[in-house]
Amino acid sequence: MRFIDLHAHYPMHIGLPKSMSDNPITKLAKQALFDLANGIRNFEPNNKPRISAERVLESTITGLASVLYDPEDEFLVAQEPHPIAIEHIRQQITDVERDASAHALGVAKTLTELQSYINESRPFIVHCIEGGHALSGNPDNVKELEQSGVTYLILAHLRYMGLAGCAKGLPCKSNFWQTLINQDQDPAIGLSNVGFQVLEAILSSKIILDITHCSHLSRKDIMTYYTSSGSHHPIISSHSGAQYLANYELNVSDEWIRFIADTGGVIGVILFPFWLANNPKGKKGIDRSTLSPTQSTTYAQLEEMSALELALIWTDSFSR
Repeated sequence: MRFIDLHAHYPMHIGLPKSMSDNPITKLAKQALFDLANGIRNFEPNNKPRISAERVLESTITGLASVLYDPEDEFLVAQEPHPIAIEHIRQQITDVERDASAHALGVAKTLTELQSYINESRPFIVHCIEGGHALSGNPDNVKELEQSGVTYLILAHLRYMGLAGCAKGLPCKSNFWQTLINQDQDPAIGLSNVGFQVLEAILSSKIILDITHCSHLSRKDIMTYYTSSGSHHPIISSHSGAQYLANYELNVSDEWIRFIADTGGVIGVILFPFWLANNPKGKKGIDRSTLSPTQSTTYAQLEEMSALELALIWTDSFSR
């Protein structure tokens, strides 16, 4: 059976992308901060990355969506589009493709390439973007990313960057942390004017729209615009839970589950306990005493499946 991980932070072990516009001295400090954060939050013990070419090749996974994301352009700048963010994405694409090539991983940029890798049983990656701030506030950059083989783009992430209101990204943490990292977000904001322009550019391209991390108001704006536009573009949520099981804004509601299905899109289940259950402290496991009979049955079915079996087959959406 074919399995594709819809959201994998493959570039994390490669380092921050470097642009000609970067200050080399401050870049060293930012890289050191990035390495420290990776070691604490993203890597396994002994500073071992969770996702690397070696680990992909050791697994039985068919392929993965490699997340292009530079935290510098979200957290080390003001809450507005950063002019050189797109330069960092260009360089990260180059860095990822060089690393993949060195390990004989395929990089699929067309359906023909993807099908060829599947037929050859050769593990592959496809590019995706987490956070519309990567566009540097210019909707025209959507076309460039499409030509670079980017498969989907998430409008929002953890911090409002002038495009789309963000849902609380860490449900297990208190509102103090959310306010600290996203202090300039207007609670009444959905999509900004630039956000609508980016949405229009995405729906006019072959890039798939991902609504993960978007706030309720952002999703409402997206649904209204999509419906009125007459678009037949697939929409996805690449890493999410269900609000029915865990009532967080971050998760998808029943309405959105049906809407995504109607567009021909998919929903990827994220295997974090605090996204799959109302567990504000982020403890491991799920307290079954708090579940309804229907929810208990749902979790029992999930537990019978392996992590790979929970990954969704994405070939149909990729082909659109």
